[in-house]
Amino acid sequence: YSYYNAYMAGQFCAPEVKRIFICQKYKIDRKKCKAFWVKDFEEVCKLNIHDFYLINHNDTDKVDGIYSRDNSLRYLERLLVRWRSLCNEVIVATPFIGYDFPFSNVKDKEELIALWHLLNGLLDMDKTLFFTRSKTYGSLKKNQKELDIPTDVLKEWDLMTNLQKVVDNPKTRAKMKEQFHLKIYAGVFDDRIELFSGSYNVQTNETMENMCLRTLTRDHFKTNYMDVMIDNFSYRESNHDNVLLITIEDDGNSTIKVCELNKIKIF
Repeated sequence: YSYYNAYMAGQFCAPEVKRIFICQKYKIDRKKCKAFWVKDFEEVCKLNIHDFYLINHNDTDKVDGIYSRDNSLRYLERLLVRWRSLCNEVIVATPFIGYDFPFSNVKDKEELIALWHLLNGLLDMDKTLFFTRSKTYGSLKKNQKELDIPTDVLKEWDLMTNLQKVVDNPKTRAKMKEQFHLKIYAGVFDDRIELFSGSYNVQTNETMENMCLRTLTRDHFKTNYMDVMIDNFSYRESNHDNVLLITIEDDGNSTIKVCELNKIKIF
């Protein structure tokens, strides 16, 4: 981490970078392992390592089976952090968020708002396609009112900004087909799609859901998934951002270089 601190302190020069990656190599029972950590670059910030997020490690694509909604949310949370850092585009299609029934209690309503808050923090809306049913967004607005949450709190949570504007925008809704039942969460790369899909809406509890993580071709994903929801779907290509890559070998030696994000071999 001395390289990171030296860079932040301006002790050496490098082209402008958007993010800092750390590749950490290690061995477990003589098996070679590798983990990637990421931190958004801020020109002015404390010299610390507390805000690094783990975005990939060996065998990440083994998610395939029956999981509780709580566990599915944990997987989704990790994937969204990774895709936000690595992908050209992130696609979230969830018909329902939280619970809004006539018999819902105050805890259900508070959790519904908390889930919107979580998504809002995980998604970079500048590169996200977000789909949910208009009634689902209506539930958010209704429960905000019923729970008497002040406007300044909603602004502090960003619950009145990007994510909700996308959902509530007539142009976005016009592009969507009126009803959809797919639950898909995807990261779009230049050469492939990482797709987390199955029966899981963004909800919590111990009810079991069938979910899997797959790598698909972009043509297959467009034909079998996106064309079901919207017309004239097209992919966003990478913008070749420069990033700072720090590699730590299992013997403790480190190297540093600036490179294009799409040239980092993370998988």
